[in-house]
Amino acid sequence: MADLEIDIEVGNGQELADVLRNNKDAAVIGLRDGIYRGSWRLSRSITLVGTGGVHGADLRSTSGPVVAVDVDDLEVTVRNLALSGGRAEVGGGVSLTGFSTLLVDGCAIHRNRATQGPGGGAHAEAGTLTLRDCDLRFNTAAGGEAVASMAIATVNLVRCHVEAAPDANRAAVVVRAGAALNVEDSTLVGGNGAALRVAGTSSQRPEVKVKSSVLRGTPSVDLAATFPGKTVIENSELSSPGTGVYRPVGEVVVHGADGEG
Repeated sequence: MADLEIDIEVGNGQELADVLRNNKDAAVIGLRDGIYRGSWRLSRSITLVGTGGVHGADLRSTSGPVVAVDVDDLEVTVRNLALSGGRAEVGGGVSLTGFSTLLVDGCAIHRNRATQGPGGGAHAEAGTLTLRDCDLRFNTAAGGEAVASMAIATVNLVRCHVEAAPDANRAAVVVRAGAALNVEDSTLVGGNGAALRVAGTSSQRPEVKVKSSVLRGTPSVDLAATFPGKTVIENSELSSPGTGVYRPVGEVVVHGADGEG
């Protein structure tokens, strides 16, 4: 991690917990390869970065989200880590409910579970959550979706691969209420459902922008009939079983209930 100056390096979950609790001056914590068991609720601005192999450091939870930020005015980065085993009502892998900025960079977010709602892999209700160069697979949720941008959050997906659980009749990504979603150079794959689901309320409309991405699902884009919000798709590929592939030319505002044109 040549672009980061590591303040302290740890090798197991207990060491990481001790540093987070006792060393308030450590802004960048390096994690050597290994398993770090626990639900990591971060309450100060910090960077956690794997210093060994690709995803060699595994933050692994069995109760609670793997990484959670629920306070305001923080800047948190999680880089080159595996995030697995999380189990929470929503946001099993990553949960952002505070008005903070959370960057998840170059991480594998696998096998997490939301027990009562959407966002098995990642869930945001406030603040800005950016997933960059991340792989999200095998995440399950009672609400179905692997990634959820909810309420008044903004979620950015940049160069990500997001898959819904294969047997889930839900979308890979859902945007609801007054939330925003920006997708760029990413692939979204629905299980038995849509790649992307957009649904507003009587008082709030989500805003979605998709650029240079691939959306595969049944359908590729599912807009709520009553309050769909605005979805703008630019230079992307939409595909659905039985309808083939649709490649919009330039910028297309999708108004229908299906993205296949």
